Order: sequence, then C-alpha cells, then structure tokens
Amino acid sequence: MVLFYSIIMITNIALLFKKDDKGFKPLYKKIKEYEKVSKMIVYLYFVFFGCFLFPLSFSRDFSFIFLQIMGYFYLGVCFYGLERENTLKVFSKVFVLNIIGLICRILLEWGESSMMKALTILNVSIFIIVIPIFVALVHRIIIENQESLKGEI
Repeated sequence: MVLFYSIIMITNIALLFKKDDKGFKPLYKKIKEYEKVSKMIVYLYFVFFGCFLFPLSFSRDFSFIFLQIMGYFYLGVCFYGLERENTLKVFSKVFVLNIIGLICRILLEWGESSMMKALTILNVSIFIIVIPIFVALVHRIIIENQESLKGEI
C-alpha cells in the first residue's frame, strides 16, 4: 500500500514540472475562474483537516500518513492557484485555519480523556507549525518551478 501511495505522490509531483497544458494548469484556470468558491472550499478543507486529523499520529499505518501528506500537497497546489506570489501569506492563512480547526476539535471533544492526553505542547506545536511549513514549502516550490519554466514556454 505504501508503494501505491508513493507512486501516486511521485506522479503528482511530476505533474508540477510539466511544460505543456496538462498537469495542474487546467486546475489553476478553474480556480481563477471560480475564485470565491475555490477559496471557500480550500479554507473549509483546512479547517476540516485541522479538526479531524489532530493529533498527527505516526504510530498508525504508513498509508494513513501518506494520505495526509497527499491531502496537504493538493491543498498546497490549490493555494498556489489562489495566492500566486506571497508564500508568507499562505503560511499565515494555513496557520490560522489550522488553529481554527484545532479549536473546533477541542470544543468537540472537551473533557474526553483521549483528547486531554493529545493536548500536549509538542502535539499542538507540531500540528500548527509543521503543516503550514509543508504547505508553504509546496507553494514555494511551485513558484520557483513556474518562474524557471516561463522562459521555456
């Protein structure tokens, strides 16, 4: 299963570096065409992921971890369609949306012992810092790639 998810992830990363109109370019066009709806969907996904994927558990099956990585990868790609220039703005938005999702999760499960065990400073800080860094990194890689391809297209 890990091999399957690895192949999918590598294929999707390869799509970022395609020079023709295939790959993610049609997605970027649709995101720009329906910008308000796209923003709402991406923002709600981040809140949803923040609410239901906390805490990040690395003791589970690796396929679950790959699914999380792919989900955040796609959201990073979608964020490039929304915010083409400013990676710091992407980081701050993802940071805030993750915190909102985490607050929703805390309100949902307040008082349960499993939630109280998961609310450690280490878990919360990893969750609200690593995910925005990953999404901002995906965004930055796409920006660098698009800038390097401008002269070739």
